Amino acid sequence: IPRHKLINSGCNDISKVHVDAVFTEVFGYSSFVDPTKHLGVCVKKSNINAMHDGEVIACPATPEDGYIYQKLIDNQVDEQFVVDIRVPFFNGTIPFCSLRYKSIDDRFDYTQKTVLSGIDKHLSAQELATLCRFCEKFQLEYGELDLLRDKDGTLYIVDVNTTPAGPRIGPCISKEDFGRFISGLSNAFESAFVQRAA
Repeated sequence: IPRHKLINSGCNDISKVHVDAVFTEVFGYSSFVDPTKHLGVCVKKSNINAMHDGEVIACPATPEDGYIYQKLIDNQVDEQFVVDIRVPFFNGTIPFCSLRYKSIDDRFDYTQKTVLSGIDKHLSAQELATLCRFCEKFQLEYGELDLLRDKDGTLYIVDVNTTPAGPRIGPCISKEDFGRFISGLSNAFESAFVQRAA
């Protein structure tokens, strides 16, 4: 019977609690806050991936089951937008990144513009190495990481996606960038999994 490799077979928990636990172990700091002790505002969102239900709340606050509480990371780039950094990961390689611009009034959901960019413009060599260590510890072989860069320079991993589909072609990404995105993903996947298995 032919034996085939099952990608991400060990990566079976992408909850935000698990993401932050591994992130804290690898990076040495956490994005979480204790809402009962934190003073000011924080972000409340579901522990389940891809719910897009984040909201900014005032603290101290009483925690609710099923939700996590994070520092409000200041990733604002101008008066209108915040920007997330999404990086695809392929078996030890991060080929490029996409910048996802969102309205400051809707920072947890709709992406208004996606721009492809080179890794070295946004991540240092040390950060790249640490991201790869995180993925190894997380047992992620193929997926996407959602990163936020605070205005003080600190980098955070806030989500891990094991079934990434990339940006949908439409108003948020140009036809040219969409083609580059799909081509880049295909080439990276082939290099990471097909060529290495040959």
